[in-house]
Amino acid sequence: MKKSRLILPITLLIFYATYCLVVFLVSKTFPQGFWISFGFVTLAYLFMDFSLMYVSHDNIKKQVVGLPVGTMSVMYFIVEMILGTVFMFVNVSFLAYFLPQIILFALFLLCFIPAILSDKNYKEEQPKEDKAQEENK
Repeated sequence: MKKSRLILPITLLIFYATYCLVVFLVSKTFPQGFWISFGFVTLAYLFMDFSLMYVSHDNIKKQVVGLPVGTMSVMYFIVEMILGTVFMFVNVSFLAYFLPQIILFALFLLCFIPAILSDKNYKEEQPKEDKAQEENK
């Protein structure tokens, strides 16, 4: 793996580790809402890291409604980090912090999965189209 490909994941890992350190140092108690919100933020980080690494290794930019999947996952992470951090420190009922985060995650998956699958189909069809274009020349 080239050094340039290692810079992004290492930078993201340092940022996430710093976020975790600050959250755990600021919080005095760790109720159920804290752990569920922390889990969703961690899930958003993992999806962001995966999608940025997956997209950066491919030549084709996967897009959803004209927006690259990597950018969409970064936006999801930022929104989830803000929402999750607020819910970590606010004492509300279970549904009040679980429902918005699961809906946000489901909306992200509704965009993320089809983009990845459609690109896989595109890659499988691309060699056939290239071969047909070469034969027509």
